[in-house]
Amino acid sequence: MQNFRHFDESKKLSYDCPELHSCFYISLNNEVNSCPLCRGHLDYKELHIASIENIDNENVDLLYKKIVAHQNNLLERMYKGDVPEFCKGCYHLRIKNVDKVYRFLEPIRYISIGGSKYCNLRCEHYFFIRDNEDIKDTDISKVINFLYQLKSKGHLSEFKALRLANGEPSIIKDDIKLADYCIENSIPVEIYTNGAKVPQTFVDGVNKGLFRIILSPDAGSREVYKKIKGKDYFETTWFNIKKYVEETSGNVEVKFILEKGNIDDVDNMINMCLKTGVNKVHLSMDVNISETEFYKYESSFSHFVNRCKNEGINLLSIFTFVPEQIKNKVSNLSTE
Repeated sequence: MQNFRHFDESKKLSYDCPELHSCFYISLNNEVNSCPLCRGHLDYKELHIASIENIDNENVDLLYKKIVAHQNNLLERMYKGDVPEFCKGCYHLRIKNVDKVYRFLEPIRYISIGGSKYCNLRCEHYFFIRDNEDIKDTDISKVINFLYQLKSKGHLSEFKALRLANGEPSIIKDDIKLADYCIENSIPVEIYTNGAKVPQTFVDGVNKGLFRIILSPDAGSREVYKKIKGKDYFETTWFNIKKYVEETSGNVEVKFILEKGNIDDVDNMINMCLKTGVNKVHLSMDVNISETEFYKYESSFSHFVNRCKNEGINLLSIFTFVPEQIKNKVSNLSTE
């Protein structure tokens, strides 16, 4: 399937969203939504499913069926070319070249959670909603209850991961509490963190084979870090990345999102990975970049990929939010 940045009103096409195949999202305000990318937007009613306010043994099956039906309905609509307004500019939207309607995988494979507005940074490539008083943090005790009810009914029998993102998990006590619960109940977790702290719970989860830690410094120099993150935690972040590496025998991952503020910082990024012992990296692109600016990023992507090859760094992925023309040019690069 082809990535498609913008919905084409002039053509009768079938579309698909891989995110809807196997995942749904626990959002702020105790909401369950179709997609994590609708957070912070006011016009996402078509992607709102339900609430986890009062889930118990009697009604959890009904909510599970509602989630499955909602995701399948969206997939069927996209297949017919009826794409929700919010989805039309999303990188996850793809033109289908297979005459098949995909269905939500049952039982549940992934749940994303972004239940807190609190972060210690103000990154350029994220919008912020923490000043909106109508939007509240989700109650982690209700999330834990929801997971318990789903698991007790067998809906997590093939579960792959709880994706913990949004806000900064390492400094939110409720997220540590959730992580402890997941360890106690053998629930796998993917934690997306900026490296503000190194909670022992996160390290323990990795060493028990239950957690993946994905760190996002997004810069290899202090000047660039301060520019794109809004605050100067550069030394702290890379010190903590090194600490994660040492305490998990290197079993952590670092993700870089290329954007206008850091495309000239690639060599410093790779150098910091080498300095701290990082050997697993992801490369992505700021979702807000316009199509007319893609060409500016091709050389930085190519250089990043080739430096990883030259230095023996394992580049795990380069595909999230990356347009086809750049993917195709960097996927089969030879060593410089």
